Amino acid sequence: MDIDKTGASYYGKQALHYFSTKGDTAIVTLLHWSPEDQHFMTATTAPRLRMANGFKIWHYTGTSLYKRPWNKREELWKVLWQRFPVNSFPEQAISYKAVEGIALSAPQASKQVYRYPSARGRTINF
Repeated sequence: MDIDKTGASYYGKQALHYFSTKGDTAIVTLLHWSPEDQHFMTATTAPRLRMANGFKIWHYTGTSLYKRPWNKREELWKVLWQRFPVNSFPEQAISYKAVEGIALSAPQASKQVYRYPSARGRTINF
């Protein structure tokens, strides 16, 4: 997968075609294509990021199909597709029609001011 200066992604063997993911793709530390080349997975993993760990499965048209968040007490370190021998899946024609996916919720903005951990629980006077 190639990414241009605008952050757009491309796929295809004979010709390159633009597609974008519909939904929240922020904080991605990992991207893997599935063995059958119809889906890809994005993940946020520890130790690079210890907050908002989880993974999402996407169709190559950019539609989100599955989301699995981790709770705040757990860390996700690695996500892998099950391995299959080469040529286990027949090559499929590329379709540009969007598939039905899941509805992703918009992230909620925090209503509290961010404070450094050492400053939390203290009254600060300037």
